Amino acid sequence: MAGAADCTGCVAFDIPPQPLARAIEAFGAATGQSVVYDSALASGLVSPSVRGRMRPDEALARLLDGSGLDARRVSADALVLTRAAAPAAAALPAGEGERYYGLVQRQVAARLCACPRLAEGRHRLALQLWFDRAGRLRRSTLLDTAGDPALAAAVDTALRGIELGAPVPDGIAQPFTLLVLPRGAGYHWNCPAPDAAAADEGGGA
Repeated sequence: MAGAADCTGCVAFDIPPQPLARAIEAFGAATGQSVVYDSALASGLVSPSVRGRMRPDEALARLLDGSGLDARRVSADALVLTRAAAPAAAALPAGEGERYYGLVQRQVAARLCACPRLAEGRHRLALQLWFDRAGRLRRSTLLDTAGDPALAAAVDTALRGIELGAPVPDGIAQPFTLLVLPRGAGYHWNCPAPDAAAADEGGGA
């Protein structure tokens, strides 16, 4: 736990043992941070108690202790939970994982930007993607759809058939988890804004 003298960014937590999904909700209420995950991951799990002043990342790590889940921060106020990866059979060369993850991001971004509804940047999208060894999309999951089947269908159609053009490196963990925040939150794959796109089309006429 961070000491009182150097507790910048610390939050007071008082989360008793309870079903993990409820504990994560309590974490979000205390910190204002979003935690995105597949609800099936937390099914049947119970969190330990987390009490006292500490930094949010430390508190979440304590909540997840023994759950088999890992948290990955994707922005200042958003995290994604995934199953902890099994130890890799061989270490990746330095930077290779980051380069391949960037390739996944670019390919997904191009597909989302090509779909008018998704390019608007109105939705928060939490995606998990699995690729075969050749780099072809094998399966995708949209987490936290907020009961919008049309959005889920649009994402599925946009991502279908992605080929990365490079084999998945040995030892890289899957699924790849991506979080896209709404345009107003400042991160939206750099798709052209609708007004700018319309202006470009008009200027090219």
